[in-house]
Amino acid sequence: MTNKIMDKYPLNKNSEGYNDPTAHKAIKNASKTEKHKVRFVIPGEPVAKERPRRDKRTGRFYTPSKTQNFETVCSLCYGNKHYFDGNQLRVSILFKFEIPKGYSKKDRDKALRGEIRPSKKDLDNCIKAVLDGLNGKAWKDDRYIHELSAKKIFSDKSEIAVEIEEI
Repeated sequence: MTNKIMDKYPLNKNSEGYNDPTAHKAIKNASKTEKHKVRFVIPGEPVAKERPRRDKRTGRFYTPSKTQNFETVCSLCYGNKHYFDGNQLRVSILFKFEIPKGYSKKDRDKALRGEIRPSKKDLDNCIKAVLDGLNGKAWKDDRYIHELSAKKIFSDKSEIAVEIEEI
């Protein structure tokens, strides 16, 4: 009776066609130890996380709408990719800022080569906005991030490139 059940599952047959009950277990264990890596892009200009505001009428604190909207965009751009549940994570973020229109051709070339760097927004606030937008979507909480690298550069178009991987 066991052989009839095993015959239904072709994954349990080895290369010669014989039943191999250990094959399925090996595949299952290999998928558990495999490290996941996710890369995705968030289009548009990076937004720095704003401080919470206090409503004068009610006295309650709230997150400004610009920050809320950006965090929603981050979550939507992540989509239904892998959920990292409670593992140690490494996150790399590349913030690409569009070169200002007022730059001369010479300054524009310097900016594209990396000789001129953006100084418009605080890097730590930009990072916080992206990480908070991914809370609950890519991971349970950003406390599981053990390594973080981020960089601001000029580019032809504004976007944010994010890479998340298990350590």
